[in-house]
Parts: sequence; C-alpha cells; structure tokens
Amino acid sequence: VLKHPSVKEVVLCEIDGAVIEVSKKYLPSIAGKLDDSRVKINVEDAIEYMKRQNKSFDVILIDSTDPMGPGEGLFTEDFYTNVKNALKENGVMAAQSESPIMNQKELGLISNLLKKVFPIVKTYISPMPTYPGSFWSWTFCSKTVNPLEIKNEKTAEEIEKQAKLYNREFHKSVFVLPNFIRDIVKQ
Repeated sequence: VLKHPSVKEVVLCEIDGAVIEVSKKYLPSIAGKLDDSRVKINVEDAIEYMKRQNKSFDVILIDSTDPMGPGEGLFTEDFYTNVKNALKENGVMAAQSESPIMNQKELGLISNLLKKVFPIVKTYISPMPTYPGSFWSWTFCSKTVNPLEIKNEKTAEEIEKQAKLYNREFHKSVFVLPNFIRDIVKQ
C-alpha cells in the first residue's frame, strides 16, 4: 500500500504491541514500512477503535484472526456496521474471509453478515499455497463502489506498470468464482 505515492496515511490497529515489535525484529522485509512517516500505529482493540470512527477512511483492509475465540467480535454485524460508518461515502473495505476449501461454513456466515450491512458485497479468491486448502478468500464491500468497474483507466494502467501481479484482466478474474464457492456465498 505504501509504495503508492497517492497514499497519504495508513492507520494500523493491532491489539498486541508485541506482534508489531516481533514483526519488526524477525520480519523486517514485511514490517520495515511500519517506520514510514505516513504510518500511524494504534495498539488497541479494533472493535473499540472502529466504534469511534465516522466517515474517516477511503479504504479499510481487515486482516483479522479467524472467527473464533477472542477474534469472534471482529465477525459481528455490529463490528461491520462500525466499519461501514468509518468509511467515506465512496470508501471500500476488504476483509479476509477464510478458506473456501477448509472453512466453507465460516465463509458463508461472513458473506451473509456482510450482506446485511453493505449494499455491495463481492467475494474474491486467490491461490495461497501456505494457507489451509491452498486457496483463500477475501470479501470486498462498499456503499457505492462496484469492484468490477474500473473507473480510472489511466490510474489502472499506471499501477499495472509497477505491479508484478496486477493487471485489469486479473482484477476482474479474481471475482469469477467456481460454482461451489458461488453456492457458499450465494453470489
């Protein structure tokens, strides 16, 4: 995210400060950008943090734990409603939504929950060899933005030139779901 000059600020909300410190120490290639002046780190529960936000964000990315144990609160209608309220009118949110192979029930529950809150909900998938089932899903949500419509071709072209993976055709393809996943999310 921070490689894009148009990004003015990134807010990281992490409940456990030790995760940040250990990441900086042992995963510097990933965590090195945490020292970027555009990064603001909040060590607190994301559930409480989102309750205080109102039309603050253009983009919210949720890379949460699984929907069990202490992380269950991150998979509730109340939490997703607070996330929706934290987005600007044309804001977008993407959340990890589990393995479509190993966690079909959870994926279906997450999809149904998000559809109660957001008018636009689209699940997408990608190979993830190190994750259970070798595929992972994320769900895109917005009040107004359809992820299948690329509004600014010039920006998309500029991103393509810099990206190793992304291009406009690939962008659209990740939203094409196999029938069994389509059935799970009823998309």
